[in-house]
Amino acid sequence: MKQERGSTFVFALLALALLAVLGLGLATVTLGESRATYQSVGKTKARYAAEAGVNRAIFEIRKYLETGVPPAPSYQDSLGPGLDYEVSINPVANTNIFTITASGTHRNFSKEIRVKVDTLPEAADYAIFTDEDLRLGTLARCTIKGDIHSNGKIEAASVASFNLEGEAEAVNAGSSRIKGHPVKQAESIPFPYLDWDRIRSRADWINPVTLDLSILGYSILKLWIVPYLNGQTAYFTDDVILIGPFVGRGVIAAEKNVYVLLSGETFTPNPNEGIMLAARKNIIFLANIADLGNLLRSLAGFLGDLPLIGDLLDTIINNLLKAVLNLVGIKDHPDIYLNGLLYAEQNITGVLNVLTVKGAVIAGSMGNLDLSLDVEHDPELALKLPVRKIFFKDNPVRVISWEEN
Repeated sequence: MKQERGSTFVFALLALALLAVLGLGLATVTLGESRATYQSVGKTKARYAAEAGVNRAIFEIRKYLETGVPPAPSYQDSLGPGLDYEVSINPVANTNIFTITASGTHRNFSKEIRVKVDTLPEAADYAIFTDEDLRLGTLARCTIKGDIHSNGKIEAASVASFNLEGEAEAVNAGSSRIKGHPVKQAESIPFPYLDWDRIRSRADWINPVTLDLSILGYSILKLWIVPYLNGQTAYFTDDVILIGPFVGRGVIAAEKNVYVLLSGETFTPNPNEGIMLAARKNIIFLANIADLGNLLRSLAGFLGDLPLIGDLLDTIINNLLKAVLNLVGIKDHPDIYLNGLLYAEQNITGVLNVLTVKGAVIAGSMGNLDLSLDVEHDPELALKLPVRKIFFKDNPVRVISWEEN
């Protein structure tokens, strides 16, 4: 009996020891999970506080676009006991880009988010964007460096020389035709509309006319020789004829039609400057003969339906022109007619035009462009456009980078 009682005692001790080990392990696991949960909740709350700071900054930037009153450089607020954020807003000099740095804290946890935003709509992500059809007609030469998008269809099957260094996408892809390029099926993208009232209310010039063509006191057309713009906004209430080139940084906006004449450049524009040319109706390019070499090269391509003939004439004229320019001591400069954003709510068209854009083209539709079209999309378009001069409705503030620390 004594031995049995002793063995029972030993078994009891072993059982207690086993339960103690299990209990200690369970307590350790529970404590670890509790600490992990505590840290996870703390970090999550700190992150949400930082996001609240980012949203506050975007709200202040939107309000700034509406009122013209610059936002304060920093804001801070408390979202609850031990839950706070601080945010700073820094405009990038001479751009429409803002950097936001937001720090969220929850007790002893912290999270930092760095965001870069710009104020251009999604349509500016494309070399060419049209809300309806995009027709390139019988262009002799067409070079597009970037993606093109149409909320309708894309027609470029009859272009003699077509080069697309990007992708084409259309909502009506089944009816689209591009020589040598597939057209992807795409979702519709909302067309961005300008806030014309705000642009006019903040314009530096209203109808800055050098020549007003009138009949019996009624203005027919306004002729404006475009000066070097230094951040100004020129606003026209009627149709206007522009004689370029477009240089500097600024906005040219018209409530009706814009006719572009003689827009060739004879010098290299500053790559950090940009013009927005905008029309509430149509932009019509006329015979741009200021750049004689480009016009002759385009005519050569137009006269030769066979690409070989057009390319041969293009090469001959190009080399001949360079030789003449070198002989007289004139440097051959790039043919950049518009460095920035070309925008028309209705249609962009042209007659005998030589159209070159480095930036983006946004239009309700595009068609009947003859002879030549060169568009080179610039991913840093916002760097070239004037600060607080371009106003789209609903104030698009788009996040272009997001980093978390």
